[in-house]
Amino acid sequence: MAYFNAETGCSASNCDTIVVEGISDTCSAEFTYTYNNNVLLAQASTPYFSGNMYSWTAQSSVYGTLANIQDSGPYTTITIPSDAGTVYICLNLTNDFYGCNSSFCDTLIVSPDTSCTAEIVMGYAPDGWPMFSANGNSTIASYSWVLTPYDSNGEAVGTGFYSTQSNSYIPSGVAYAYIEACLELSFTSGCVWNNCQTFTAPPDTGNTLPCNAIFTFTGPLPVDNNYQFIGVTNEENAYHVWTFGDGTTSSQVSPFHAFETTGEYTVCHIVGINGVCADTVCYTGNFIGNSATGLFIAGEVNAGANVPDNGKVKLYTIDTLSNSVSLVAEYTLSNSGNYMFNGLEAGIYLIKAGLTQGSAWYGDYVPTYFGSQFYWFDAEPVYLTQSGENYDIALIYAGNGGGPGSVGGNIDDGPFRLMDPESAGVENANPVAGADVIVTDLGGNPQRWIDADNNGNFDISNLDYGTYRLWADEPGMTCVPIEFTISPEFPYVYIELVMGDALTGTETLLSSVQIGNVYPNPTSNQALIKINGTQKEAITLDVLGVDGRLYQSQTISAQTQSMGIEQLPSGIYQLRVSNASGSVLSVQKLSVVK
Repeated sequence: MAYFNAETGCSASNCDTIVVEGISDTCSAEFTYTYNNNVLLAQASTPYFSGNMYSWTAQSSVYGTLANIQDSGPYTTITIPSDAGTVYICLNLTNDFYGCNSSFCDTLIVSPDTSCTAEIVMGYAPDGWPMFSANGNSTIASYSWVLTPYDSNGEAVGTGFYSTQSNSYIPSGVAYAYIEACLELSFTSGCVWNNCQTFTAPPDTGNTLPCNAIFTFTGPLPVDNNYQFIGVTNEENAYHVWTFGDGTTSSQVSPFHAFETTGEYTVCHIVGINGVCADTVCYTGNFIGNSATGLFIAGEVNAGANVPDNGKVKLYTIDTLSNSVSLVAEYTLSNSGNYMFNGLEAGIYLIKAGLTQGSAWYGDYVPTYFGSQFYWFDAEPVYLTQSGENYDIALIYAGNGGGPGSVGGNIDDGPFRLMDPESAGVENANPVAGADVIVTDLGGNPQRWIDADNNGNFDISNLDYGTYRLWADEPGMTCVPIEFTISPEFPYVYIELVMGDALTGTETLLSSVQIGNVYPNPTSNQALIKINGTQKEAITLDVLGVDGRLYQSQTISAQTQSMGIEQLPSGIYQLRVSNASGSVLSVQKLSVVK
């Protein structure tokens, strides 16, 4: 403070220091956070002051900068991938009024889903050349490989080699300095893993000779169902011998061949250099004959990384006129895991594959439909209009760790038969022989399974204590799962499983109302059903799912009725018609195709 007196001519001054509390706190960028279900919520620790500007950033050691940050005030929400690794969360706070700036960072370590990870490994094929495979931490459903060889200058040699098999390799004779192996894996759990690794992988020269009989094939080709077999070799002086398993041979490097009849054949390729070496590779598979007529369905079955040693594939047709499911044919799997059904008419089919007793993996993988489902109601129908597409099936793994408990029982078709007035009554029930009985956890993941015997009896052991659901799969018949618990007090549970129990609900069918077929069937948006009665009764139309879930319902009077089904996803449903007292008049299957 300064002072001046004009009369006396004197002056004086004095200084002091004043501390204003709280202003320095405006520039503290410290924050706290909570993390749950892949969402991080962070909030600044200091109060909000007018003029504060907040800038949040998040940096992942796996994905780099994370852009999915919401809000820019004193708090923020950040969505973080479950495999993001180490995440650095930072806040930069500025206030132009006070002229201050502050930054603060904190660290979050997100553990990856170890069940959705894998490792690419390299070994050597019998011919001494590098071969790549993968070790997954859970069951692998499919593979997609890209192998790219590079020369010493870092230039790619060719365009790479692609494969969807569990093992992949660079054909012998390709010159390279190193190999980049890229793999995308799909696991049966639904998650996807991908990675690339570089390998300096020279051939094992101590085991390598210039003879290499590896081959591929394409086909069937449009003209006479010809196949082309392609030998892989760079040895100009090598001789080639092909045997096709049908009594014919060829000496060309890459011959064309047509099989007279459709069937399973063993094709062998022999490569040799006189006085130096010889090599033979054989492949057993299914091939279309040039006399084949009609359409065909073919594909490959695998049990994880294993080729089925004993198994069957069953083909069912869905008759949309009678709303029935019928077995068309069975195919015994060869040691190649391939199957084929030929001479088929255009239509809607279900494909089911499974291991049979005697297989090394029987019990470890449940019978599985195309579409990766174990219950026919959920299977993906094959709408066959032309041949050419492969329908590969990865068997679903049964993952129970084992225990002292078990569940047994019997299956019959009592209420299911109530749809037929002439055989109504539980006393007319028949055992469901050969149905697949499957135990799942409450999340629907298979744990153990077995085939029911000819009397419908089953017994599934080696279950740990816990609560489970019991299913039975028999195409064309419905099953509502039954929940049960195994405990030290009750280590064994007996269940009488009745097919179709939730889809009838009564033992009497009214004759005063006539129910016609649903049409069109399959349908996408509208379904019509003709209902004729002697009087106008209140009629209820219910659309049910496999688990008894009611998707939609409407009450009408007896008439031709249109039902909108725009909200239903593709699949097979049950259309249940009942009267006001709850008596079921009709149960019909409804196919929805979007």
